[in-house]
Amino acid sequence: MFGTAKTTYVETRVPFYRDMWRTAAEDCNLKFIELSDTIWEIHDGRITIARFNNYVVSLDDPVTLKIAGDKSLTYQLLQERGLPITKHQSFSLSSLRLAQRFMSDHQGPFVVKPASGASAALGITTHIHRWRQCIHAVALASIYCENLIIERFIVGESHRLLFAGGSLICASRRTGARVTGDGEKILDRLVSEQHPELHRAAGSGIWIPTSELYLTTSAQGFSQHSIPEKGRDVLILGSSTDLISDHKEVRTVYTEDVTRLLCDEIVNTAKEACAAIQSEFSGVDIITTDPTVPLEKSGGVIGEVNTTPGLHHHVALNNSHQSKPAAIAVLQYMHSKTRDPRQRVPASR
Repeated sequence: MFGTAKTTYVETRVPFYRDMWRTAAEDCNLKFIELSDTIWEIHDGRITIARFNNYVVSLDDPVTLKIAGDKSLTYQLLQERGLPITKHQSFSLSSLRLAQRFMSDHQGPFVVKPASGASAALGITTHIHRWRQCIHAVALASIYCENLIIERFIVGESHRLLFAGGSLICASRRTGARVTGDGEKILDRLVSEQHPELHRAAGSGIWIPTSELYLTTSAQGFSQHSIPEKGRDVLILGSSTDLISDHKEVRTVYTEDVTRLLCDEIVNTAKEACAAIQSEFSGVDIITTDPTVPLEKSGGVIGEVNTTPGLHHHVALNNSHQSKPAAIAVLQYMHSKTRDPRQRVPASR
């Protein structure tokens, strides 16, 4: 629609990343050189520490990038290690019957996405309930790739865990909506008082099984008549700012630093996901209603393993307690690798 605000993604954030890497270099007493408008080098005067192409970092090899870019193969590698992923089915335009059968055999809602060829959540459609919606989602996803995936939608908030060299740097979350129990009022009343806009969108307290309020709360063992204990925070809407009543193409914008909330089991699960595709630098997407407990307990899953992860997802977040910016942590890791003589490359002049 004309006049609609456009969301900016990594491809158009060149000034942001140029300033980010330059500042990180200065903080580490290193030199920053612009080799071109979008390609930069950081060195110590003798040895090249790293080269960057906008948000892309020279860490993972091309084969690893290719594997990570193939969502079907990534799911296979994660599944072989027993890591929690959502039920899914690969298909193509010539085998739509597989997607239709998957919808018949499993409880929705569903997600359709390209198996490869897209990033920044392009081509992904969520909250699919009917075959007609699926056809529209397939048309969108097929713009990016002939091979597609349909999977069960998992309720919860989207978390991005950033790893370098097998160590967690930080974690971000796209925070949903919550209500706080008082030990007396039913959940429906709490929603009407604390989030009246969502209550109205749900139909004045009628939470039909396809509404996100119903899906999110029931996944945690609540109904609209449940009485949460005093002080208990209940997630009522996942990583979305709106009550979703129909399918939509999704974008994920992270809003909160949750590094300190993560339980050790989730960190280890995400670390194992990096190892499954042999990625040195990744952002692992986790979907869960509660990051303080293992995914097996909350019903959460690993959504994706993103190589060349955008560091803008970890900047200017609420409740940030980062000891250092993510860019500095990544640069320091890359600098440590140059202690190996095999990693040393003469600096550009």
